[in-house]
Amino acid sequence: MFYAALLIVILGLNWLDRVNRMLPANTAYMLVLSFCLGAVYLLALYVHERRGVGKLNHMIESGKLLDFPSPDSVREELYQRIIGEQTRRGESAVESLEEARREEMAFLLAWVHRMKTPIAAARLQMERDRLSPDKKTIESLEEEIDRIAEGVEKVLYYVRQSDFTEDYVIEEVPLSSIVTDSVKKHSRIFIGRRVSFSQDDLAYRVLTDRKWAGFVLDQLISNALKYTPEGGRISVKAEESPREIVLTVTDTGPGIRPEDLTRVFNRSFTGFNGRMEAASTGMGLYLAHSLCEKLSHKLTVESVPGEGTHASVHFQKYSD
Repeated sequence: MFYAALLIVILGLNWLDRVNRMLPANTAYMLVLSFCLGAVYLLALYVHERRGVGKLNHMIESGKLLDFPSPDSVREELYQRIIGEQTRRGESAVESLEEARREEMAFLLAWVHRMKTPIAAARLQMERDRLSPDKKTIESLEEEIDRIAEGVEKVLYYVRQSDFTEDYVIEEVPLSSIVTDSVKKHSRIFIGRRVSFSQDDLAYRVLTDRKWAGFVLDQLISNALKYTPEGGRISVKAEESPREIVLTVTDTGPGIRPEDLTRVFNRSFTGFNGRMEAASTGMGLYLAHSLCEKLSHKLTVESVPGEGTHASVHFQKYSD
């Protein structure tokens, strides 16, 4: 286009300049020469483009989609870099999805194996006392059923967290009611293991979703019960500061080793104590931490080996 426009400008100037106008023969010669040069240029451009298209077709046929030919211009080089970067991002996203799928499968497999234990224990107990069930047998079966229910609930919350935004209602909730519901849910374990419970100063209301916050507290109390020895103690208290209300669950268990403390929120991480506990899946604190983030809360864990563990949920205060 530029070549044709330049030729038109030259001819136009020649026609306007009546004094220095070229002879018709010279004008014809210039036109023929220009057309010949233009044809050579177009032919060379055609050969170049055909060669480039051939290389691209060869890439497609060979399956080497990122084996680009050497760029012939800065624009081609930029296009190649853009395609390469998009490809790398796509591969990274696929790898992340694959990793998430593997972790989900690992969790589900661990959960299935965990559910086998209470089911087998319940069957064994029923076979043993089929003819003369007593109170102890019934309590043992109820405890195993509670374990199954807890495992099922954990899986349900794990699956639902991906659709969290579709199922939550933020409202003012009394801390005392959340704690009471959770302790009642675990009352049979408290009694069976003779673990004492105390609560202090829970007269606060926090902005949260009752159901999801209740699940978080269930995980903290369940964890505390899991590692607190028989005859131990678990306490719950709340403290207020200008910016937040902190609910803390404290147990008298073995505590968490310093090298494990920074990883307690990792998916499927059980740590030294978890490896000693066959029923541990390493998902309770992971789910609790994940849900706290979605609710704009903060979950922290402090521990001293041999002295117990403090797990705290930080509820942010909002001014009117």
